[in-house]
Amino acid sequence: MTSVTDWESVEFGEIAEQIINRIDNPEDSELADYIGLEHIESNNLKISNYGKANDVVSSKFVCKKGDIIFGRRRAYLRKLAISDRDALVSTDAIVIRPKEGLSKEFLILIMQTSRFWDEVISRSAGSLSPRIKWRDLSKINVLLPPANMREEISRLIFSVQNNFEKTEYLIQVSETVRKALILGMLGISNKYGKFMHPRMEGMPAGWTIRKTEDLIESTQNGFPSGKRDENGIVQIRMNNVTTDGQLLFDNYLMVPIPGNISRYSLEEGDILFNNTNSVDLVGKSAIFTKQKFNCTFSNHFTRIRVKKDIVLPEILHQHLVVWQNIGYFQDTAQRQVGQSSVSIKDVLRIKIFVPTMNEQNFFVNTMKNIDNSLNSLKKHRDLLSKLQKKITDSFLSGEMLISKEDTN
Repeated sequence: MTSVTDWESVEFGEIAEQIINRIDNPEDSELADYIGLEHIESNNLKISNYGKANDVVSSKFVCKKGDIIFGRRRAYLRKLAISDRDALVSTDAIVIRPKEGLSKEFLILIMQTSRFWDEVISRSAGSLSPRIKWRDLSKINVLLPPANMREEISRLIFSVQNNFEKTEYLIQVSETVRKALILGMLGISNKYGKFMHPRMEGMPAGWTIRKTEDLIESTQNGFPSGKRDENGIVQIRMNNVTTDGQLLFDNYLMVPIPGNISRYSLEEGDILFNNTNSVDLVGKSAIFTKQKFNCTFSNHFTRIRVKKDIVLPEILHQHLVVWQNIGYFQDTAQRQVGQSSVSIKDVLRIKIFVPTMNEQNFFVNTMKNIDNSLNSLKKHRDLLSKLQKKITDSFLSGEMLISKEDTN
């Protein structure tokens, strides 16, 4: 077994170099792609979305395929990636390559350790938007294991990384299938502005076109409350509903129970429509599911109860989610200073396709299966991410060592 005493402490600048290839006029580069910090996800080495080079005008760096892109601004966001193409790069990033004798793969592992990021953050300067200069980055001390250990350490860590990427791919495929299923079942194609409004032509047998108001049993606005009461009732607020229609209880408030609480009660299958919010978020909605505690809702929501013999709550809810995502509610909202509002009357006027009840049940059950699979994949991805971080820190700090036999 090797020991950490066999390792060498070196400055980062001894094993890596900054690549400064600056171009003042991006149009002269003849490159198609641009990498800004907004294109790099935290803790994700792969760049999924590139910007367009012809959209930038100021001086930029140029990187080559395989270069490491390090976000030097707000390092606490941990923005680090490998470019899979030649591209323009924001000057808020540093283009880095390993020096001779060290592989790119091992250098990127060193840069992913918690110890490295802690040093970067501590050496960054500036209060509102801290940045680190290459001069300071290059002085960070890192531990370098013997050459015969590096390949095995890389193999072990990147095996986890490969599983992470495969899982991420499965998640993307599942979400694409989910979206296609939703649009197909709801009879929707394209986006608002080129929207396929419900019409009889080509409508499947047994389907109908109904106004939303014909599908609703009742609506009820919530109530405001500025008070808090640990012995009260959970009040669902704007932060508890996501733009993709999920209801979250990671953070919730408890308010005094009003005397007429039955008026504001929530039942399984009730739809909560966010009638007041910022322009970007107004029109969010979620389906209430039974909780271990009683819940009510604020005045920023309208409770919608559907006629379940005509339409299942999940069907109407998916329509509302799609219409919010394509900007319909944002366009129809009444705007005030700092917020906007959607009248429930505008929601009731929407016409939608209503499939047969058998098809609605099939759709809902299929969606539940897809969502369960997605949740399992996302949990697996998160576990792999934590595992990779743990073994990267352990191997590259010397806390976990590889035996000499493993390197032969």
